[in-house]
Amino acid sequence: MGRGLHSMVFRAEAMLLRLWLTFSADEVTSTRRAAIMQHFRDTYAHISHIKMHLEGRYGMEFGVEDTTDKSLRDLRVAQNKWLYNRMHVKSTHKVLYAKREDPKLDIEASSLYLTCGILTPEEEAKVAEVQDRNLQWMTSSNKCSRCNNGKNVDHLATKCPKLLHLEYTKKHNEVAKRVHSVLGRQIGLPKEKIDAHKIESEVHGKYGWIAYDKTVKTQKTKEYNRPDIILADRRRNTITIVEIGITNQDNLVDTEKFKKQKYEDLIEDLKARQFNQQTKIRVIPYVMTWEGIVTKEHSKYRRDLGISDRMEAHIQRVVIQETHKIVMRDMKPKEDYDSVEDPQAQTVWMPAWMAPVTSGNGPAWIPQPVSA
Repeated sequence: MGRGLHSMVFRAEAMLLRLWLTFSADEVTSTRRAAIMQHFRDTYAHISHIKMHLEGRYGMEFGVEDTTDKSLRDLRVAQNKWLYNRMHVKSTHKVLYAKREDPKLDIEASSLYLTCGILTPEEEAKVAEVQDRNLQWMTSSNKCSRCNNGKNVDHLATKCPKLLHLEYTKKHNEVAKRVHSVLGRQIGLPKEKIDAHKIESEVHGKYGWIAYDKTVKTQKTKEYNRPDIILADRRRNTITIVEIGITNQDNLVDTEKFKKQKYEDLIEDLKARQFNQQTKIRVIPYVMTWEGIVTKEHSKYRRDLGISDRMEAHIQRVVIQETHKIVMRDMKPKEDYDSVEDPQAQTVWMPAWMAPVTSGNGPAWIPQPVSA
């Protein structure tokens, strides 16, 4: 979870330790390697102190009978522990990892956008930027300009009531579009690219039909009768109600549980009215946080929907990127959105003596004389 970039320091430590342990094991049987090891010791080479370095930095203890593989595994664990300990000291960076040890969360599944997705370096930088939450320096006000509550990344990501009906709905619909595309193929709808896929209120395929955001008529008034997606599959004799949610870490488990139980009354009504009593009706919640964090139950739910690891990674990436757009727009000062053609808009931060001047051949960066 978090950055997918590997630390060069960690890799260097692992490489040096592997080389030192390998040569040490062969020192007795190989005169060549024994000579190399002695040279390392005589010249006080960095590799000759690698064990001492790791013991001092990570508190590791190397046993005489420990194999190379075990030592490297222990090193990786110690490096991660050291990294997390440093992260917990930071007030904003630690939020992403606050519930890392929560038994209800699936950390491996929450990182599919890094392990199974295709992220460019620029995209990964944006993901890390918003997940770190260290963006408060960009804004001159601690109050949200929309609702006047305290402004931070978490507030802008999911908690601002003024963004609910536009920005959050747009992010929700981007997820629904991809889930709808996957489910549509199960009933015989033609396969198409995600960008070209359009959601319609109701579509009939060879093996069933799929409806989106459509009110279900019931005999009695129901509080919840408008699911995000309803899939009727004649081959499997099932009706699947899919409810999508993008929330935050504090509400993840409760939101998933609520969406699972939300349509129990509707299901009872449908069972009473359906002609085929053998038809199975089920509700599957598809919930994640804006950082892409999911519960352990989520993996089962999305596999029931037929969502592959690659599609899951794609959805996680889309959710984080859409959140990044929302946060950066409200965090950045207004002048950052002015035209790049306007030199004044791009240089308002500069002192007067650094301002560009216009010569006969166009703008030129010429320092202006400073008055005494």
